[in-house]
Amino acid sequence: MDIGTDLPALERPGGSNVALSYRQSMNWMCHLLLRYQSVHLDTASMQRYLDVFQDFNALERSLAPHLKDTHHCCSIQEIQEHHSFDLHRNCAISTLCRPILSRRVRQAMGKKGSSMILDKFQDALKRSVCALIRLRSMSSHATRSWAFVHNGLSSALLLSFTKHLKDTEDARQIQTQLIQSLTERNEDVGQFSIAHRKALQALQTLQKLAEEGVAKESAINEAQTQKSTSHPDETSIPDEGLSGVQDLRLVSTWLTCWSE
Repeated sequence: MDIGTDLPALERPGGSNVALSYRQSMNWMCHLLLRYQSVHLDTASMQRYLDVFQDFNALERSLAPHLKDTHHCCSIQEIQEHHSFDLHRNCAISTLCRPILSRRVRQAMGKKGSSMILDKFQDALKRSVCALIRLRSMSSHATRSWAFVHNGLSSALLLSFTKHLKDTEDARQIQTQLIQSLTERNEDVGQFSIAHRKALQALQTLQKLAEEGVAKESAINEAQTQKSTSHPDETSIPDEGLSGVQDLRLVSTWLTCWSE
């Protein structure tokens, strides 16, 4: 599956300009995804991840203007193509970065390397979800595409389970916008597959748990502040909570129903 001779060459630094159409860009993205998914990235070296990012950067440089920036879009179709490709491309990048969630892989990559990959992973997830939200704002027909819903929901759920986010509030707002977008019309939800409905329910549950967690943390911090003020010599014991266990159970449930 690593044969790209039937595809237009990607633009390289110093090379000639390339302007891939939407279809050509999707073909290239699928080609890169198949190429790197055949490699066990959970055991790959840092150089292998750098190769992934380099190839996807080359693909981005090779896109037609309207796929790079919405300012170059001249029609509704071009805007839809822009957000559609953004959704699928970032979902592909996050899929290839997913092994970095393993503690063993992060230890093997080192602190600096794993931090860089996690940042790429987080950014790709956010961009994927935002792209679906924008597509939904243009037309409810976006949720009739199995691929759009699957990639958008899976990205949102992975954001919920990622404990390494630098900006959790930003991620929470994106997830809230997605839930509001997908549930504003009951007839749209009714068209989802069983797995997609379960995934949406899991996302709503996680949102509720996150809100409860924020409220609980705020109350604990306030109580600890009052306690340290009235009893400065006492050492407070941090509250561990059970949210991690609940999250893992939800992940297991979601992954099981997703594969059915």
